[in-house]
Amino acid sequence: MNFLTSLLFVLLLTPGIVLPRSLSAMHFNIDLRDGRVVLNASGPIEMGDEIAYRAALELTPVQPHGARVVYLDSPGGSVGAALAMSAVNDDFVVHTFIPAGASCASACASILFISGAYRTMSPTGRFGQHSCSTDGIADDSCNENLARHAIRHRVAYGAVAAFVTQNSPKDMLWFNSEELDCWGISFYPYSIESNFDSERIDPCVSKMVTGELPEGQGVWRVDMKNAGYRAFARPQADSDRMFELGIYCDERMSGQIFLEFYIYGKRDKVASVLTTGRISLQYGDASVAPYTLDQADNGFTRVTFAIPQDLRNELLKSSERIAVFFDVIPSYEEVWSSVETGRSREALIFVANNCINTRSG
Repeated sequence: MNFLTSLLFVLLLTPGIVLPRSLSAMHFNIDLRDGRVVLNASGPIEMGDEIAYRAALELTPVQPHGARVVYLDSPGGSVGAALAMSAVNDDFVVHTFIPAGASCASACASILFISGAYRTMSPTGRFGQHSCSTDGIADDSCNENLARHAIRHRVAYGAVAAFVTQNSPKDMLWFNSEELDCWGISFYPYSIESNFDSERIDPCVSKMVTGELPEGQGVWRVDMKNAGYRAFARPQADSDRMFELGIYCDERMSGQIFLEFYIYGKRDKVASVLTTGRISLQYGDASVAPYTLDQADNGFTRVTFAIPQDLRNELLKSSERIAVFFDVIPSYEEVWSSVETGRSREALIFVANNCINTRSG
């Protein structure tokens, strides 16, 4: 897309219950980021920002998954202002996103990010929560309002209440992307269509009760990938990227679908252990397929296959599962991962129809 414009609004501060903040208003500009046109929202949140935010959202194009995408990078600010911006989000379908290297903290995290219909974070982004304050003193009433706001936006009461009440106004608790998934704070496109949401058990909540993470649901959700999308599934646990499988396509390679597999460890070490790789759509029948390795973020190695052409249509139209298997050098156990596909057909077809536009970024 070549639709690029920018908006800059500086608004006066209005007193109210606040989280730690500075004196400048939030800035909004529409820009091309990671291959798609998004709204950048950065800087402290202050009273009146909801007016500029609504105007900017109205100019932000809707992406193929049906949402306007908002990139957040903010230390927080006025709780009242963030709640007003949350009310604006309720009038649109908004995908709030914390990009690589960015931080969304305080009111940005506990209110604005959570108010997105979809909400995701880069593996190298940061999400921070702490207590509301009035004149530097923890405000229990405000914290309760944040927890109830979370419930209204598909987030468990405790995923906010437990952290804003346990952390003083001066102490920020930072979450990575897997922890956001673990506490059920994130919410990905196609969670509803794949019935992930109806069966969801927030892994960290379950672990507190049972002492163990629940197994993954075996359904596919959708995440943004450059100017396209990827479907992903986590067979080990819904919040654990170990052995995660991902599927995407690239517009430069018409008709080709790629399969990603994530394994924790440095690329050189993984390369020294894995040997032959296989892809299977049927039990007991696997096709040898070449693969490449590259270092991903947060210590993971990504293994990428080009799915053989004779398996592509079966994957999208009739398969009930997809599995990868790796032979390994002696003294290591076979590495493999398997996920159902039948319940997530809609997500897989959406991704196949919205290939990554590498020329846009």
